[in-house]
Amino acid sequence: MCARIALVTGCSPGGIGAALLAELKGLPYVTTLALDVTDRASIDAAVATVRRETGGKLDCLVNNSGVASIMPLIEADLDHGKDMFDVNVWGVLACTEAFVSMIIAAKGIVVNISSISGVLHSPYSGLYGTSKAAIITIGETLRLVLEPFGVRVLSVMTGAVSTNIVSKMTTAFQLSENSIYLPATQEIADRSWGEDFKGGIPADEYAAKIALDIKNGTTGKIWRAEQAGIVQFAKRFMPASIIDSMMRQKSGLEKLGQESYNSV
Repeated sequence: MCARIALVTGCSPGGIGAALLAELKGLPYVTTLALDVTDRASIDAAVATVRRETGGKLDCLVNNSGVASIMPLIEADLDHGKDMFDVNVWGVLACTEAFVSMIIAAKGIVVNISSISGVLHSPYSGLYGTSKAAIITIGETLRLVLEPFGVRVLSVMTGAVSTNIVSKMTTAFQLSENSIYLPATQEIADRSWGEDFKGGIPADEYAAKIALDIKNGTTGKIWRAEQAGIVQFAKRFMPASIIDSMMRQKSGLEKLGQESYNSV
């Protein structure tokens, strides 16, 4: 059964949410609102509006809001990391909790946009990957506990998609002058400018696949976009040593060593 009323978070131009919203506009009803997933008052206002406009039912909630972070994990700005988790993790859970009664009333679907970064150990995406790993666990757990109420939960393991998420990073990549990762500055910078996303499928093509999944009754984890199928295969059948080797490619890790560490 196709969703009749949908709410998609994170719909800034050039991103997955905007493309997905364009796909869902072909459905009978789509409700869009100004919504800050880190602001309880904003969430409550959105809930009140949706409840009023729909009679208390929401067929589809797509938790897409997200921010990126590129930085060696042990040199990451933890305040930025906490802000990122507020969007990528707590924002997802806050919106789901806020709208769940309406989703249950509609026997609808929750769609969480996660990432293959949540199952890979990319050298400079530790914070981002950790937030996406949390979303995988949240989604798969929600799938079990909401199933008795007739609600589907879809966890999208997203590969490379051409979007502007990297350009919208709230904290620019900048190593300190005594960083132990200085020899890999260029490689880290390349990733901070979206080198890993080059060759990704267009956002509208990705969105069309997800919209079809929503309409076709899919549930659980699905792997979509460039590299996602390869990662799915690798995690199932390849030794960790081979995956590690893949992650080291073009990372600059081979340039690092004890000689690059200046003790204080």
